Amino acid sequence: MKLLLQHRILLGYIILIVVIGSMAAIMFHERNRVHDIEDEITEIREANQTINAAHRHITVLATLGESAITWDDEDYQKYQLRRKKVDSLLLFLQGNYAEYTPSAPIDTLRLVLENKEKHLFNTMQAFQWQDSLLQEQEPAIAEQTKNFRTVTRKKKGIAGFFGAKETIQLENQNIRYPKWELLSIIDPAFEVIIEALARDEEVHLNKFGRFSIKHKKGARFYNINTGQKETAPDKKLVQFTPHKGFRFTATPENPGTDEAPGNP
Repeated sequence: MKLLLQHRILLGYIILIVVIGSMAAIMFHERNRVHDIEDEITEIREANQTINAAHRHITVLATLGESAITWDDEDYQKYQLRRKKVDSLLLFLQGNYAEYTPSAPIDTLRLVLENKEKHLFNTMQAFQWQDSLLQEQEPAIAEQTKNFRTVTRKKKGIAGFFGAKETIQLENQNIRYPKWELLSIIDPAFEVIIEALARDEEVHLNKFGRFSIKHKKGARFYNINTGQKETAPDKKLVQFTPHKGFRFTATPENPGTDEAPGNP
């Protein structure tokens, strides 16, 4: 009977040890789980910070790309440096946080950013070429703009009858041409006019006027050599009737030159 009691006491101690050991194992297990959870939270926090940094840099890249037409080489280098930093962050996310960031979207985003950089570089070069071309042609464009003036005149038709006006661009009439160039244009025209008038034909020039032949009957006069009255032969006079809208403004200052190109 005494031995049976000892066995019971021993069994109780064994059970107590098992319970205490189980409690200790559970405590260590839960502590390890807590450490794992803390490590996972830290990893998620770091991944979130990296994603936010990449998002911030991508936003800055999008803002910088809006002004690509005004870039110079230094601005493009700044954009390229920031794009490479974004690419490094995306590679870091892809390699260290694959379970939070899928690989395929990151590869697509990297490719899009790289292609966008190439397009922005081409845009910058195109606008730089355009600016240089405009700078070369700026004197000629400025000279052409001087040949036009803005005038306000009464409108045609019913609106003009009621006093309506319009603003239009008119070419200045004080453009200077070399005299040799003017003669090379005018002389052939006058030859055609003279030939038509010789055939008693009228010549109409649009918005300029009309050339015609006026027959004048010969007048009677006293011939001192014969002492008799005689009749002079009939005459043909060239008559010019200007068009009602024709205006002529003389500009004696700064006349054209007689020299042709190549003549000393």
